[in-house]
Parts: sequence; structure tokens; C-alpha cells
Amino acid sequence: MPPSLGDWANRPPWSHTKRILYIDAYDSFSYNVVAMLEENLDVQVTIMTIDSEWPGDMIQFLQHYEAVVLGPGPGNPTTAEDVGIMKDIWNLPHGDLLPVFGICLGFQSLCLHHGIPIGRLPYPLHGQVLPVSTTGRDIFEDNHRHGLEVTLYHSLYAKLGASSCSSNDLELLAWLFVDNEVIPMGVRHKEKPFWGVQFHPESCKSSRESCTRLLKRWWKMALQVNKVAGRETNSYLHHVVEREKIPQELTIGTSGIKTPANEDTAVCDATMRECLRPQSVMNTTMSTESEYSTELAESITQLILKAQLNDDFSKEKLKEVKDLMHDSKNSSWGKSLHGLLQYKGTTYVPERAAIREKIVRLNHYDPQGGHRDLKRTIEAVLSKYFWKDIKEDVEKYVSGCSECLHVSDLSHTEIAFTMLDWSRSTSDNAGYRSFLPNNLTAERICERLNNPRSPAVLFQANGRHSIISVPSPGSWRLEYYAQSGKILLRKLSAQCGTSENQDNDERVVGGMLSVPRFWDILRDLMERKRVRSGNHAVPFWGGFLGYFSYEMGLASLAHPKATEDYFHNGHSYKSNSHESEDPPDVSLLWSERNVIVDNKTGQVTIQSILKGDDSQTGWIDQTLQQLGDLSDTSKPAHWQVDMNAEPLDLILKRSDIRFPNEQRYKEQVEACKDKLEAGESYELCLTCETSITVPSRAKPHHRCTFPWELYRRLKKYNPAAFSAYAKLGNVKIVSSSPECFLTWDRHSTLEMKPMKGTVRKSGDMTMEKAKEILSSTKEMAENLMIADLIRHDLYGICGSGGVRVEKLLEVEDHGRVFQMITHVKGEIDRNRRGFAVRDMPELKTSNMAIHGLTALQKCLPPGSMTGAPKERSCMHLQSIEGRRRGIYSGVMGYLDLGGGGNFSVLIRTAFTCSNDDDEKQLWRIGAGGAVTTLSTAEGEWEEMLTKLRTVCSIFTPLDSRNA
Repeated sequence: MPPSLGDWANRPPWSHTKRILYIDAYDSFSYNVVAMLEENLDVQVTIMTIDSEWPGDMIQFLQHYEAVVLGPGPGNPTTAEDVGIMKDIWNLPHGDLLPVFGICLGFQSLCLHHGIPIGRLPYPLHGQVLPVSTTGRDIFEDNHRHGLEVTLYHSLYAKLGASSCSSNDLELLAWLFVDNEVIPMGVRHKEKPFWGVQFHPESCKSSRESCTRLLKRWWKMALQVNKVAGRETNSYLHHVVEREKIPQELTIGTSGIKTPANEDTAVCDATMRECLRPQSVMNTTMSTESEYSTELAESITQLILKAQLNDDFSKEKLKEVKDLMHDSKNSSWGKSLHGLLQYKGTTYVPERAAIREKIVRLNHYDPQGGHRDLKRTIEAVLSKYFWKDIKEDVEKYVSGCSECLHVSDLSHTEIAFTMLDWSRSTSDNAGYRSFLPNNLTAERICERLNNPRSPAVLFQANGRHSIISVPSPGSWRLEYYAQSGKILLRKLSAQCGTSENQDNDERVVGGMLSVPRFWDILRDLMERKRVRSGNHAVPFWGGFLGYFSYEMGLASLAHPKATEDYFHNGHSYKSNSHESEDPPDVSLLWSERNVIVDNKTGQVTIQSILKGDDSQTGWIDQTLQQLGDLSDTSKPAHWQVDMNAEPLDLILKRSDIRFPNEQRYKEQVEACKDKLEAGESYELCLTCETSITVPSRAKPHHRCTFPWELYRRLKKYNPAAFSAYAKLGNVKIVSSSPECFLTWDRHSTLEMKPMKGTVRKSGDMTMEKAKEILSSTKEMAENLMIADLIRHDLYGICGSGGVRVEKLLEVEDHGRVFQMITHVKGEIDRNRRGFAVRDMPELKTSNMAIHGLTALQKCLPPGSMTGAPKERSCMHLQSIEGRRRGIYSGVMGYLDLGGGGNFSVLIRTAFTCSNDDDEKQLWRIGAGGAVTTLSTAEGEWEEMLTKLRTVCSIFTPLDSRNA
């Protein structure tokens, strides 16, 4: 597949908006700061991470910015790796100074550099909202008549009054008292244009009006400093951008620099060396003054682009490129171009992967349908591409993999083509029929249209719609393992769902994919198989149903070091038992037929995206008749447990439940608090696991209904907005999750609803009492930290101006517990992409499925299950917990080919990887809570047990339960 290069001709007109450089310390609030700057100061912000290298000459690079903002982050400013290139700013020569504003860690770095020691607070202030006193001068001048209430996220502080303090350079502007000690909240340098604040002005609980005034006052003073100093940004930038026609998508380099899509990117030329993409050619030309070479490079690149898009590397086309390259073979950008085209003598020689890709493409997609003879395929490839001098090499290569389409060792291209081939019978329209039955639940429909041995998913989306997968001749599923990169595609039998005694996997192929490549292939399939019409009253027309594990989220983290450390730092994860393998990190069922139940109105919708199913007397009409008949009777569906089967409660009486060790869990709570007090995190979401070994029924054909019986019991005992059941191979999931992770509609809206703060219902517990309990400093801080984190996640997708808070720290009734929730929305604008996706030109699409899937990739794992900052917290939790969480604290839901998506957080969930035929079934249940510095080990243990009981109770015989 050719790279997506964007539209060079229709780039936006040049803007003279002023620019700020933001140094990101991998904090989970960074994009909130960036958005606040852009929304209030009319600026464009470029982001560099602390572990970047300065592109070329640092001083010259900084001349392109009016100011620098040093952001918050985890760690200690005395640790060089935690502040990285921040410390370089303080050493600029006097004549090259520019205004700097430090926040939290950036503030502490400023203080430390100027002789103020850093110490630990008597107690950390993570997520606490407190009033701050100010001098009413300088950047606080406009706030002297107003109260300044701000959010704090720090456990370290600048000891301005310490006897060891050697600084007379900084002036104290704001402060608060902790145990009668002055804690600096704002300073500025007496001579240099350096300012800083310890608090977080971007937090949704900081006084928005006051903090906006503060930033505007700083910006006004910063511009005045530049004016007095005669400092102007480099005008050469404007000339280069206009002349070179730099494509809009050229916005990210290997050093971690990200720039707005319409900003001058010439300053980043030294960092944009991504090979094998035509952008690299244009990028390299930015360093040359030759108009001729610029035009030549553009001509060559356009030829390559056209050839790739048209799949036309003919002999004539290659000759055009070769002739143009003749004059450029010694230039730096000409060498870069050779990364795109390789030559052997005078004949084009593609890489072996390209040969294999082309053969698979032709063999897999014959215009007349079916698979072509492999020999004819090779001949077609050789004749079309004139590979006569490498014919022998190609034939030897292909002869060694003549079964490439039928074995479990496919390339990423073959994987993508196989997925497309297996879904080729779908249409771009979802046919449907709707009716209002007399007495029909989602469970009865699932039992009628599926059999207990076949892959099936029942997912309740936010309490309103229940989605039931139905087998079809084109059903298939995928499994992906993030650590190994292994992907398996399983084509299901055409009779899947109709026979209880057959192997449902008709064909299995597999290969290896990196995590980014996996997401790319998924995006490509969702784009190519887009469904454009259907019943707009239902959220799902067809597509994928399944889950993504917690570990898949870890592997998708943006910071490369975090992922590398997770897989390679030597801390091996342990399963809770050696009897069971860990589940796949992704398991998705391709659903072409499904039934939707509207739980509010009772309406049932039968739908299919298969060609022919919508015809008269087709599958939709046949199923309508079946469900109509089922609605008119009280007879059980064929999943009903055999009367001769051993009763569920009798089996559960022989089960063995292994609870977490109380002492170990409390020690882990204290270990988390140690990390928090050291400034390593603001909040850590600690979890543990309970395992339950259940004996299987005596007769094998009675065993397969056990997971379904557990689901029915869990839904009755603890009904929840996101109740779910899944059977995906050996993986079985029963869930009563109350928490929405991420949902998006078919148009432009993303939503997240994290939960933090739990109160168990009891005889005398009321909503009013629950609100009082959850209004404590600890509970409010837990939720606030996650609220700010998901705002950051959504700003990363939607960009400045695209995020709003609908609900903040509200208490809701969720079955057997009261929960505190926050509700945040984001709006997708294809012309305003967030900083986390500025380097993804494929997001110019109008297909909301692609935007939603990308948001899912970038927002995993759920912040409510990690803590903040997310990446540093995940690394510490890895070390403290020492095990894989697996499905628990991952997400489950659907990817709709019509554009929508909905995923719950997999809490209040039990899962197993045991085979139906095993003599024993091992089930796993996770539970935990957010540890803050205000937590107690006893309190966290009790909270974990409260959550655990919700699911663990279904494994207790009814006559053994306590009231």
C-alpha cells in the first residue's frame, strides 16, 4: 500500500501567528497546558520532549520562538533525565535570552538552577485545590483583587527559606503555608525574563478566570521583553516555507519534535529523517538554496507519488525517474531518494518484501475472483515489471513459499490482504428489519441464534442497546499478542453457530506485526470496508466486537522508552496460575450479522452487511420469522442447560477461591505511597487478582454452557450499564462494568466518563451520605487527577478548542455502589488535529471510525486504571504488582463500520482462558483502587474487597451467601 502523502497543493495560507516552544516532560496534563496557551494567547505551540536533541544550533533554533514554556512532569529536578533539555534553557548567553515560563517541574528546575534546594513536603499535595497568596505584582498584578484558587500536583518544593539557599536572583511572587512553612507558588528572575509557578493553571479545578489573566499578563510582559531587547523571530522561516511548498503533514521528527500542521517546519529539517517516504525528499531540500534542486526534487517526488498511488512502476515510468535522478546522484537529498528506489545496473530491483507483496496481491485478488495459478501469477509479475535479470532469484524465492497463503507465517501485507479477502462479501449498506416483540430479551435472542461452543459476543452499550453477534459464512476473528507481535487470523466454519459438535476454526493463518503496524492494518480495514448507510437509530451496523487488554494499552504508549522498559527491563510478569496461559492482548470477532435490542423501547433490529441477506426471503427475513416465533412462546432457547447436567450451585460448592494476600497488598499500598512522596507519580491505581478454580461438569457436552450461566447470574445480581459476555476461542468473559472508557458517534464527538471514588451500598447508605463521603479531599483528588488526565488524552486527539467538561466530580448510583464520575467530550475537526496525531495524514478522512480507532489507540490503557502521569505510573505499577493484568482493566466494546464505537473499562469482570474440555476451569477476577498520599493501607484493602465482592459473589452458591 502506498504511503499517504497528503495534499501538497492545498496547504493552508501562511499565518504570522506568534510561536511558543513547549518542553514536555512526558506528563499526562501536557496537552491541557498547550490548549490553554493556544486558546487564550492566539499562539501556535511546538512541542519538544525532554529527551529530544536540539535540531542543529540550539540558539538559532530558539530564534524562531517568542517564548518557551517548561511543562510539569514526574520525577525530581535534581535527576538529569527527569528534566532533560530543560536545563539547557537556563544557560543561554545573555544576548540570546528569551522569555521562559515554568510550571511545576519546570518551576522547580528554575529554582534549582538558581541555587534553591529541592526538598520533600511534609505531606504531598497531589490533586488538592488550595488558595494561594500573591504580592499582587508582576504576572499576578491583575489578580490582586481576586482570590486565586489553584490545583496542586506536587510532593517536592523549592526551599526558598532554607539556610542552604544561595539565591538572591529570584523574587517570590506567590506562596502558601504548609505547617507554618512558606511554600513558593510563583517566582520570577530579577534580571532575566524567567517566570515560574508551582501550581497547575490548566487544571479544570484551578480558577479558570484568574489563571487565564495570569497567563495573559505573562504573555504581555514576554512580548514587551522581546520588543525592548530588539528580539524578532527569524524571517527566513517565512521565505523557506513559502518557497518550498512544504506539505501540511510534515510535522514530526525522530527527536520528538511536533509542530502544528500549518506551522513552519523548516527549522526541524535536521530532525525529519524518516526514510522511505517521499516526504523525506522534500524535507531534505529544505536545507538547500538551489531553486533548481528544489524543483527537481519535487518533480521526482511527484513521479514517485503518482506511480505508487497508481501502482504503476512501469519501465517507462522508472526511466523518467532515473533520468531526473542522473543530475542529483551526488546531492544529499539525492542520496535520500535512493532510499526509495534501488537499482541493480539499469534495472529497478524492489526489495524482496515488495516482490512477495506483489505476488500475493495478484494471487489473492484476481479480477475474475478466486485464486490464480501461482505459476501464472509469477509470470504476470515478471512480465509487468520487467524483472528479467532477477527472474531466477524471484522464482527461487517464490518456490520456497508456494504455500504462503495457507501457512501461519505471513508478512504484514499478506495479513492485511487476508483480512480484506475474508471480508470481501460485505457491502457498503446495512440491511435491516425492526419489530416490537412481546417478550424477548437479548439473552433469549443470543441463545436462539448462537450455540454455546461458537464464538459469540453480547455487549450492552451504555445500558441502552444490547448488541448480539450472529454467525455468518464470512465470520472470522483475530488474535494479537503485543509482546511477541504474533497475530492469528481464524476463519470460522461456514456452519459455525449451527452445530454444537464441530471445530469452528476452519482455517488459521498468522504472522508477525509490530504494535504500530497492527493499528495501521486495523485502520486500513475499517476505511476500506466502510458502511455508508443503515438504521441510524442503532449504534452498530457491523464490524468488530471484542476486547483490548491492559498490556495492549501499555504497548501502545506514546513514549518509546516506556514500552521498551515494559518488555525488556527484566521484570518478568507472572500469571496467577501455571495452569492457564495468558489471553491474547487483542481478540476481535468480525460480525457481519447481528441483532440489536433497544432496552428502553423493547424494539429489536435484525441487520446484516452481507450481500444478499437483505433480499426477499434472505437471512434477515428468515431471522425475523424465527424471532417472531420465539417472541410468541415462552419455550426456552436451545442453550438451556440439560436437565441431567449437574446444577451450577453444586459445582460452585467444590470450587477453590484464592484471595489476594492481605499483608502483601498492604505492603504494595505503602510501596505506591513511597513513589508518590518521591514525586514519581500523583496517583497509582493498584490492583490485585483473585483466582477461582472450578471443577468442570462430568459430561463434556454439558461444560460449554458454564460461562453463560455465570453471565446470567452476574447480570441478575449486579446489573450494569456495560454488561457483557464473550466467547472468543478459549477466552470467556463475563462483565458487569459500570464504566464507559471511550465512545464516539458517527459524526464528530468523542466522550470519556472515568470513575473514581466508590462507596458500597448498605442498609443505611443514601445518596446524600455517599456524596458527603466522596466529597473528602482524598476522593475528590482521585477523580480530579483522572479528569485532568482524560482532558489531556482528548486534547491530544481533538486539538485546542476541541474539548469540554460536561460533568465534574458528580456522584451517581451504579447498582450496588455509589460512584463519583466525570464526563468529558471532544469534537473531531479534520482541519485541527491534536498534537498526539499531527503526524498522521490519514486522519484527513471524514470516516469517524478512523478517528475513533486512533483515539482508542492513543488513550489506552484507561487512565482510571493507571494513575497519572500515565506512562511513569504504568512503569511503577509493573514493578510493584509484578504480574500481567490481562483482560482486567483493559477495554471491551465494538468498532462499527458505520463510524461509531463504544468501549467499557473491564472492571467488575471475570475471565478465563481454560478450554471447555478441561477438567478444571481457572477464572480470574481483578480488583483494586487508586492510591494517593492520603490513602491508608487498611482503607485501600477494604475498598478493593468491596469491588471484588461484586463479581466474586457469583461463584458462591446461593444458599451459602450472606444476606
